[in-house]
Amino acid sequence: MPTEASIDTAKLAQLCKASADPLRLDILRVLRDGSFGVMELCKIFNVKQSGMSHHLKVMATSGLLETRKEGNSIFYRRTVNLEQHALKPLIDTLFQSVDQTVLPESIQTRLTETYQERAQVSHQFFEKNAARFRAQQDLIASWKDYGTNAANLLGDIEQPTKTLAVEFGPGTGEMLIELANRYQSVVGIDTSEEMLAQAQQSIQGLDNVELRHGDASELFHQPVSVADPHQPKANLVTCNMVLHHVPAPEKLIESAANILAPQGLLLITELCAHDQKWAREHCGDLWMGFEQDDIDRWAHSFKLVPASTQYLALRNGFQIQVLIYRKDTQ
Repeated sequence: MPTEASIDTAKLAQLCKASADPLRLDILRVLRDGSFGVMELCKIFNVKQSGMSHHLKVMATSGLLETRKEGNSIFYRRTVNLEQHALKPLIDTLFQSVDQTVLPESIQTRLTETYQERAQVSHQFFEKNAARFRAQQDLIASWKDYGTNAANLLGDIEQPTKTLAVEFGPGTGEMLIELANRYQSVVGIDTSEEMLAQAQQSIQGLDNVELRHGDASELFHQPVSVADPHQPKANLVTCNMVLHHVPAPEKLIESAANILAPQGLLLITELCAHDQKWAREHCGDLWMGFEQDDIDRWAHSFKLVPASTQYLALRNGFQIQVLIYRKDTQ
């Protein structure tokens, strides 16, 4: 009968074998930034599906990867919870080493194209459905279901400076109105011109609100304050029901962290993980909600610490999480 030591040795050999391949190391590097389906990975690495499936199976069996289901699709990501894994120190070291590598330019180009394709799917939905977005969104959660709670939770946290607030994906503009009453300047950013037109109608008469069209990560190479062009840092960034529409949610959180001033706040209202596939078709969702642990992990990686949390039950079995993080200065 094998001893515990021999079982550990076998697992160690399995892990070493699973990681002893340049392609698999590049896959692990790509998966640092999020979850990808098999066909997406096939395109990124220019590998046939049978070959990619084999590599993914080997890495999953060894404990390097895990899967998550989004509707009918299976997405792979690096294993998150390694606390009970006997080889956690070795896997952590492997991930850290992989993260220091540079992807070949061809792979990086195809990775960027994959994100662009995801973004295009979302953009096309909003382009076609902007006029009826509110009705579509109300199938899951209307502003009145969570907006007041989010604003009140935000109001409970002391902020000595309220110079600039930024909203990613302002939708039809309800939060912009709320922020305009609390902050000297407010900037709303969206990739959809059609949705910005909806928001523009809501903010008529508010002279401290500016709307910008484009991607958040690109626009913030510019000054973001309408009041002071020399002040590029925000005291608050909000993402309200946005993460499940964007191609790389963790990158949006990174963009928020990059523009936050020390002790600035990030407010996220987002669907909890669910299994209702119809939401993807009717509401343009790319992701079927998120576990709070995932959002917490992304926030932590960009030096954002939890400040407040609230859960709200909604119709049709959906639930919203209202999460506030503060930018750590340590």
